[in-house]
Amino acid sequence: MTEPLSWLAVQYIKGRMSSIAPGSGYYSDFSTARVLDDRSQIDASEGVGTYLLVVATDFEPTGESAGRASQVYSEDMSLLIEYGIRRDPSLSPELQVHRARADVIRALRSPLRNQVHGLIRIDIGTSSIVDTPEDSALIIAQVQARAGLSDTTPPAS
Repeated sequence: MTEPLSWLAVQYIKGRMSSIAPGSGYYSDFSTARVLDDRSQIDASEGVGTYLLVVATDFEPTGESAGRASQVYSEDMSLLIEYGIRRDPSLSPELQVHRARADVIRALRSPLRNQVHGLIRIDIGTSSIVDTPEDSALIIAQVQARAGLSDTTPPAS
């Protein structure tokens, strides 16, 4: 049995984030970062360096229809993409976070055609910079998004 569509969508987005690298035309390099999908992994990650976290935060049903052969269930899933980037002493922290934000948004805007069956759209929401102490080794920021999911399943027996 395959994993739920929501989990497959999170894994797909993690993969998109780990493709962010200067060699692919981005400012940031998340290809060498720890890309996480579990909030409990953040504490261990902060001591290691750059990380990126992709988690689903809530779900909202948007529609349901049933036929003889299958049922279609649609929902929106809220996502949090949080990234902690190591401060580069040669760059402004503000510039670093703006570049990383631009990279995350660009990766989220990549076409979805034929990627994850049932992931029908990604809408980018708000973004913010987390208040961290100036002596922190990381700059932490977040992007919120919504993913549209449409799952077709056989009717329950």
